[in-house]
Amino acid sequence: MIALAKIREYRFVLLAFFISLFFHLYRLGHFELQGDEASGFLVALKMSLAKDDPKMAGHLFLFGHTPLRVLLDFFAIFCSHYSEFLLRFPNALFGALSVFPFYKIAQKTSSDFSSTLLTLCYATLGLCFGNRIAMGVGPYVFFQLAALYYLLKFMEQGAARNIYLFAAAIFLSIMTYAEGSIFLFLFF
Repeated sequence: MIALAKIREYRFVLLAFFISLFFHLYRLGHFELQGDEASGFLVALKMSLAKDDPKMAGHLFLFGHTPLRVLLDFFAIFCSHYSEFLLRFPNALFGALSVFPFYKIAQKTSSDFSSTLLTLCYATLGLCFGNRIAMGVGPYVFFQLAALYYLLKFMEQGAARNIYLFAAAIFLSIMTYAEGSIFLFLFF
């Protein structure tokens, strides 16, 4: 009986993920690059062309580009055909993947029906949320939600492993979105 409920739960989360993925990928490559997206792509392109030049490491933070964001932009460079879709795809994928930690947080903080409804509402945010553009917002939101989940889990269980995972998720979120560094005060 419990196993059947778990299967239904995971079926729902997968359905919410695919709804979110659809809304994140719908017409993703049909609008032109914005200023920050284009400069991020150029920084990643420079890094790929000058692989052995140590001076290029300073360009990682040029215009607020963080190292993990540049690595996400490498995805579009190493594919055989560059397009706006390929540049935005990693951010949209992380935005869609953020449904999973969101559901877990909603499950911990509300009833089953409320968590289901909240997750469905969150899954449809793909068209109006900032992670459809290649600025690192999608991974930032994913890692922030994962950090919140591990913090709630730490407060519930008290296991040290959860606080380490919380700190790792916060660090990864800061490394994907430059404006996310305002949360550095949490560690000092």
